[in-house]
Amino acid sequence: MAKKKTQKPVIIVDVAVEDYKKLSEFGFVHISDHSWAKESRNNNGFLLLLKKCDVNVQGQERIHEVVISVTRPVDNLESYFEYFATELQRDASKILAKTSEPPIFILNLMPFYLSITRMDRILKALFLGKLNIRDGLILLMVRNLDWVLKSSVFQDICTQQKLPLSFFVVDLRCYAKRFHKNQFSDFEIPQGTFQYLLDINKTRIYNSLVFGTNSHIGHYELANSHVRTHYDLREFIARDNVWEYLHKFFLSLVDEAETVLFIGTGIERDVIIRVGYQLQTLFGQRYVVTFEYLPPLTAAENIDTTLSRQNDAVIVFTDIVNSGNTLQPLVQKLVANNSEHKPIHIFTIAKMRNSPSEIEGIKLNAGLTIKRDYYTKRPDSCKLCQLGQPPVKVKEAEDFRQVLPGQLTPYDFWEIVTDSQALLRKQKDPQGRFFSFRIDTHRVVRRYGHWLRNVIAQRFAETWPNTRPEVICTVEEETGLTFASLVSEAIDVNKIVSIPRRDLRRVTPGGGLPQNTKNPFDGVSRVLLADDGINFGNTMSNLIMFCRAAGINPMGAIVLDSRLDQRATDGIRVQMSRSPLVALYEWPTRSSHL
Repeated sequence: MAKKKTQKPVIIVDVAVEDYKKLSEFGFVHISDHSWAKESRNNNGFLLLLKKCDVNVQGQERIHEVVISVTRPVDNLESYFEYFATELQRDASKILAKTSEPPIFILNLMPFYLSITRMDRILKALFLGKLNIRDGLILLMVRNLDWVLKSSVFQDICTQQKLPLSFFVVDLRCYAKRFHKNQFSDFEIPQGTFQYLLDINKTRIYNSLVFGTNSHIGHYELANSHVRTHYDLREFIARDNVWEYLHKFFLSLVDEAETVLFIGTGIERDVIIRVGYQLQTLFGQRYVVTFEYLPPLTAAENIDTTLSRQNDAVIVFTDIVNSGNTLQPLVQKLVANNSEHKPIHIFTIAKMRNSPSEIEGIKLNAGLTIKRDYYTKRPDSCKLCQLGQPPVKVKEAEDFRQVLPGQLTPYDFWEIVTDSQALLRKQKDPQGRFFSFRIDTHRVVRRYGHWLRNVIAQRFAETWPNTRPEVICTVEEETGLTFASLVSEAIDVNKIVSIPRRDLRRVTPGGGLPQNTKNPFDGVSRVLLADDGINFGNTMSNLIMFCRAAGINPMGAIVLDSRLDQRATDGIRVQMSRSPLVALYEWPTRSSHL
């Protein structure tokens, strides 16, 4: 009888997302926690990666996903990874106890931007510490394998023969190095491998731009149009899945060309230049690539048309297209000087749904079509002008990042509420009170949290310009904690104290803290109250009373929306010794209409 083949255990190791913030304190910068595919598609991608590394896998290996979180207090990067190695050894031992086959470890550090010295500390903790996997194989995934190769600790590990039997390093540029039986070899893996490892779902990519970056909502007057929203592409294109998604578009446009001219132009100069350098890196091995950035208003004047004639294909790319009028003079000049009829392509990372489909007869290719319209330059055609919302004149990218004193305007607020499907009708709140209309804060923050952080930061800076709280205090309920966390991120205050509602109900004016209730503000002098919204003001009043019972007078309060009139608002402020009460949006409503 043939002996049954034993499956090799493949152990995929990731750093827990909740540890990212802890690691950032040691300069361990995370790029994105939204890029990597999950479950079976991810697993198939890792098996494919192993095969491309010429590792003998059958495609039926038992795959184990191990997510390591270090819960012990650590004060440096090396101690973090020492505990990380201990946790990994413990989890791996349980898996390996069930098999005699040597393991395959895949340690995924791709979500992080590291350095040679940081790699020193990681490798020292992993290979010179408690992790003992000498008989297996380790595949280390990093963004740049030079961090490993130039590490002095790595060189010591190689000299001391502390590496496992087989060790691979793979980076996002598809470069790879193999160390096997003290022999080193270089090779490359196909770019398409990462299509399996990354989440390149178009809906996820769209949400990454529209809701997952610092989109700036307001009223912006551009050279040729008015727009409602600008999308901050800097964070967007840094995500691995986004870049792979865009890379496929560029690859289809290059087609059979051997020499390619990429012309980048757009108001987001940093984004365009980053894309250009990425293109040079990815295409430089297969094509002769020239990249040139041209400022949008003078692009047609400054283009060197001899470059377009010297190359087999020209690709003009930009950040966002509204009317297309900015690109039109540049494209027109390229077309006029294209006597040999070489391919000219136009690509934009994003466009509005009413943007033109062609510019000068050339198809406008877009990575994403955003479900928003731009308005023409005529004020009578701009809905925002008709509503009287003041415009910000945009001459450079930083102008989009202005937050006007009037935000949130009614148009802003109700647009994000509608888009988030956050208006709840005839429902009870967590306290069991019935409301004709209520806002689901969690939905609003989930979709527009990145932009709301900008508004919170601006309003806080205006109201409390020379001070900062030590603690943010809220009620211990999902909606309150959701908004308090947003405030915490916006003003960079890490400590949040949440008070259970049962304790708030037990506090009385002039009394102390309820029996058996610990004072959460020992040693604290500045507390900022935060809540998702004020309907009647009872919760805010109870929070103020709790703070005063604990010996603290709040420095003020901030809420997403308030339905109090001016008299009721003044009443809340009086309880805080007239400290400010900031509502991002106010919609005073009589109690009979709540």
